[in-house]
Amino acid sequence: MTRRPRALAAAVVLAVLALAGCGSSPTARPSATARPTAGSTPGSDSADQLYAEYLSALRAARSEHYRGTVAFNDGTSVSLEVTATQTTAHLLARTQGVAVEEIVAGGHVYQRGGSHGPEWVVLPTTEAVSAQALTMQREAQCAAREHGRLRLGPRTRIGGQLAATIVDDGAGPGAAPQNSYLTLDAPVHLVRVVQTGPASGGGSPDCGHEPGPVAVSASVDYDSFDSPALITPPPNPTDLNGQTA
Repeated sequence: MTRRPRALAAAVVLAVLALAGCGSSPTARPSATARPTAGSTPGSDSADQLYAEYLSALRAARSEHYRGTVAFNDGTSVSLEVTATQTTAHLLARTQGVAVEEIVAGGHVYQRGGSHGPEWVVLPTTEAVSAQALTMQREAQCAAREHGRLRLGPRTRIGGQLAATIVDDGAGPGAAPQNSYLTLDAPVHLVRVVQTGPASGGGSPDCGHEPGPVAVSASVDYDSFDSPALITPPPNPTDLNGQTA
């Protein structure tokens, strides 16, 4: 994640940066390519095929919801909750008693509770790039190009759901070692992501990577996928150039 479980990864963006006081965005997300391994899951005979099914479902789904915790190498820990659609997202991040909220909608990123104060503001483009990684559309794009080597791990049961484990070694630009747990039933989607080591460097800014503290561990649970969701801009935000959006 050079910060975030989506993807982790996100894994989690400018709001987290504002909370932690500096920058990179948490993303622990599964990778896109893999070497075929033994131990197939129903409907797939390799980590590559299973993950391709997940990416296809991610690109078509209406929404996803997840929450979890990300720990950084500077000793800070951030809890996050995200609802995302293909083109919008809502993030609530907390650390050390401080909360930051962000909304991605209509091509803009809105924030309150961060370094810009308690009222809703429209972030300038230079600060908003990382937050766009929260949308499902961008998540799928980034997951397809930032990855290590994947292999299938054991099946496990999480919250009553049988899940296949995809193990990412994290050996790729912007990647992180992690275990991603995917449902066996269609549509294939994430149930949990657990980052097990520091994220590597080299990730792109539009995938949420910026200089600053590096995520060293994370655990994120996904509890909703492809449900109806509507995320809209907040009322009467003020942009940082002195105009009302």
